[in-house]
Amino acid sequence: MDSQRPFPFMRLPIELRLMVYERLPIQIHRHDFERLNNPRNASSGSYSYAIVSNSINLSILATSKQINAEAMAIMRAKMNHILNAPPRMMVDLSSTSKIHKCGGPLWHISHYLAKRAVAARKHLGSVPYVGTGMRAGGLRYTPGNDPQYLVMARLVETWFRGLDHQRKSASHVGSASPAIELALIAPQDWSQEAVNHALRQLAYVLFAEHGAFHFQLRCVGHLYPERTQDMRRQERALVDKVMWGRGGDAVRAVPGAAVEHEEYEAEWSENSFLLL
Repeated sequence: MDSQRPFPFMRLPIELRLMVYERLPIQIHRHDFERLNNPRNASSGSYSYAIVSNSINLSILATSKQINAEAMAIMRAKMNHILNAPPRMMVDLSSTSKIHKCGGPLWHISHYLAKRAVAARKHLGSVPYVGTGMRAGGLRYTPGNDPQYLVMARLVETWFRGLDHQRKSASHVGSASPAIELALIAPQDWSQEAVNHALRQLAYVLFAEHGAFHFQLRCVGHLYPERTQDMRRQERALVDKVMWGRGGDAVRAVPGAAVEHEEYEAEWSENSFLLL
């Protein structure tokens, strides 16, 4: 074929064109934040936390009216898949203090909820953690000076659009409240006492956020210290103790299965997959 001439896509049978639309990939992006030049964290990529987001290029819908009509149902299904997929965050337990500092994900979650409360004319008392405006060391945090601010703000807004979508879907089918998945990473040589301390700190900060969703805590098997069944029971009891007495619309903790190596490589890092 003449490489200078466009491919006659519309001459293909409709069955083949539909197969092309179905194989347009959902992109998975991993955004690393708060990089730490700390050799103890080398196994986890030297970041305090990372957010995994999904996206798909919808430009094919603007190609022509006919392609738009053919591909719309398939692309809508892919968008629904993205909206219903739980937001994902990776947290290095050796630097859990970073995630609630100004500019971190919990700071952005709190400020997003605060803006929603103001827009809905609700009292800010419904947002229990809004940050102090101060960085570690007493320096005031200025979003305009943070090159990662806009990226983090956009990701958190996308999170809550997805959570709102999941909440509406759950109300129709009577399923559980929407979830945010946390992949927990820790240095292999960490003691159980250090792991428990980090989990307690993480739980107190995370579960202050309200919104009728739950965090599913999943350790990354090959990037997490080996644990016995008794150690796992201790961890669950510790998280349950933090959550004791918190019900209603408060965030809940749900232990999840470990993130296996293949899953981590395929869906928790920069990659893409096909929705078939």
